[in-house]
Amino acid sequence: MDTRVLAVFEGVNLFLVNEQTVWKPDGGLLEISFCTEGRREYSLGTQCYYLSEGSLMIRQCSDHEAQPFYPAGSYRGLTFLVDPVKAQDFVSGVLAEQEFRIGMLLSKFCSGQSCSICGSDEISALLAELADAAAEYRMDRLKVGVLALLVMLRDLDGSCIHTEQFRCSGVRAQLAKDANDFACKRLNERSTIGEIASHFRVSPTHLKESYRFVYGCSMYANVRAQKMRIAARLLRETDRTVLDIAGEIGYDNGSKFAKAFREVIGITPRAYRQASRLEKH
Repeated sequence: MDTRVLAVFEGVNLFLVNEQTVWKPDGGLLEISFCTEGRREYSLGTQCYYLSEGSLMIRQCSDHEAQPFYPAGSYRGLTFLVDPVKAQDFVSGVLAEQEFRIGMLLSKFCSGQSCSICGSDEISALLAELADAAAEYRMDRLKVGVLALLVMLRDLDGSCIHTEQFRCSGVRAQLAKDANDFACKRLNERSTIGEIASHFRVSPTHLKESYRFVYGCSMYANVRAQKMRIAARLLRETDRTVLDIAGEIGYDNGSKFAKAFREVIGITPRAYRQASRLEKH
């Protein structure tokens, strides 16, 4: 498991999070998470919230955390877990003139709601710097940056909070996941969105909107990407012909398969196989 934890200062730990991270924070902690790649679902009560690249989520952790779900299949990001009591002494000592209280952030972002999702160019730039500092273990820079982040969040304008755009009901989220599982079990078939919607007895529009909320893209794009990842694995691990692999995931035309593979993976199937064999030797 590739997870790194850095103690920034008393009461503040930085987690470099990926899709393999085991997530079980203590209740009452303030979580500040920034996504640098991929997508992550937070299931909070009857609602689901989606953190995507460049966005920041702020919430108060509970003692009953649902296991994280990564709709894109991968995730990279920074998560600061702040103990409001332990961190306050250090913050007060440094920001004494500003009378900064961490409880202000809890009231601002978590009062009356499960969480807040924010976006601002200034905060994104700071967090990108913090990611670089963490990669290089520059702890002094991290300490200064975290304090600057806390102050930025305190002063953040309400127009930068976009929580509603990244929230949907748990019922809609489950529909999207069930539809995705249905499509992925039939990768060699060409089911239309209308046929899948009919199977689940919902309208195509409702299914499309639900799916995009969860996965951040269309079902066609996501299923195609999954097909190409399967094809890539078969190209690496077997000697089956390219046409044989194409047929297994529903392509009866080699050129169409090669075009789709290149658009998703970046190179042609044959070039990918050659490169993977060279790596082994």
